[in-house]
Amino acid sequence: MHAAAFTRAFRAKLTAELRDAGWDCFPFADPDRLTFTYELGGGFQAVIEVTALAHPAPPMPLEADTGVAYARATALMPRLTLPPSPVLVLTGDPDTDASRAATKPDSESDLDRFLADVVQLVFDQAVRLARPLATVDELEASLRADVEDCPEAVIETLPVFLAATGRENEALTLVEEFLASDLDEVQDRDYRRFARQLHLWVAAGSRVPPALEAWPVDAFAPPPVSEPDDTRRARRTERDATQDAVHAVRKLAGGKSRSELVTLLSAEYSRRGLDVSPAAVVMQAGLLEVERGPFGKLRAGLMAFRTATALTREAVSGLRHAFEDGPSRLEPPDEALFDVPSDGGWVPVVIADDAEEWLARVAAGSHGTPQLLTHCEAWLRPADVSAGATEGISVFIGDQRVGQLQGADEEHFQPALAAAACYAELPVVRAQLLWATDAGERSLALARPSSVPQPPPF
Repeated sequence: MHAAAFTRAFRAKLTAELRDAGWDCFPFADPDRLTFTYELGGGFQAVIEVTALAHPAPPMPLEADTGVAYARATALMPRLTLPPSPVLVLTGDPDTDASRAATKPDSESDLDRFLADVVQLVFDQAVRLARPLATVDELEASLRADVEDCPEAVIETLPVFLAATGRENEALTLVEEFLASDLDEVQDRDYRRFARQLHLWVAAGSRVPPALEAWPVDAFAPPPVSEPDDTRRARRTERDATQDAVHAVRKLAGGKSRSELVTLLSAEYSRRGLDVSPAAVVMQAGLLEVERGPFGKLRAGLMAFRTATALTREAVSGLRHAFEDGPSRLEPPDEALFDVPSDGGWVPVVIADDAEEWLARVAAGSHGTPQLLTHCEAWLRPADVSAGATEGISVFIGDQRVGQLQGADEEHFQPALAAAACYAELPVVRAQLLWATDAGERSLALARPSSVPQPPPF
């Protein structure tokens, strides 16, 4: 039997068997796992997470983690920007799981027998291990035991549990203690975002969060992972289409200005369904223009090497330290915490007339002189009507407004603005700045958003 078909049958039959036994399937589980919960009373749940997709062909062992959850804590997690997880404390060791004593199925016909043998063993064990921890005091004691030995494991779960049990001030104090520590895990943006949302939630009266069923399932889904063969095939197809587009414009390049070459290239890329950043279009137009001059092939080759180097340089780390002594910072403000996922395309920004000096500093970064291509972060807010704007979205880098999105380009980002506003946040997006070209072109583009799930009202 084909491995994929075997896996589908395994998942379907296991889910049906467990539902008949009183277990609920948790909708926010990772794609390669099946997660089930069983009510123990008082809001506590036994949890089992089954790895069902980790083996390419039968025989496929059933490997599982067992744990205990508190439903109110799980429901609070997405309100605080955490992916909802029903496991607060693990109670089982997959290396000694009772399922290993069962005979593994070799075909679909064996699945019913296998599930009948293993469900009682594994899931009765999960309930038995969870019951001793199914009180507020016992579960808190288990979580606090990790504060000294493994604090990174509870920097979110313990404050969430305290908040869910009505001890919001204790939760806030604990988060501040974690933030003041030297743990690497609390220095990133995700933890600062969690801490800010906890403060906002408490300040708003600790309202009951929306039920888990109200959240879109894909709101916390991990980004899809392409198979290596599919990725290579897609890259090869994209490379060939790009070369065809450039070759088509090269035939028409005689006598054309650089701006006309940009227009032709943009049309050819679009006709072939290619998402090419404005910076890459401008640089390719420059290569075509150089090819027409003396020693064109040699000069174009040298320019192409410079272009390729620029396109692969990520200058974020150097840029973050570029303005330490100045009045402005490149970091987004505290409320700009909503990371916008990208679909791989780019959206051009209309650069503001008064932004040139600031963008030159951004392009220079820590290098001292402007670089050809700079990658950094931009953040967005609705255009300020009081400042005379009538429409559009303002684009900022650091604390400086650098341009605006308008019309159809603005529409790409409206869902991200709406979703961020639910959390009292502003969107953050990758930006690509082309600055120091030989012909003096300037362009700024933002990574085009992919689908942005909208949270429920809270």
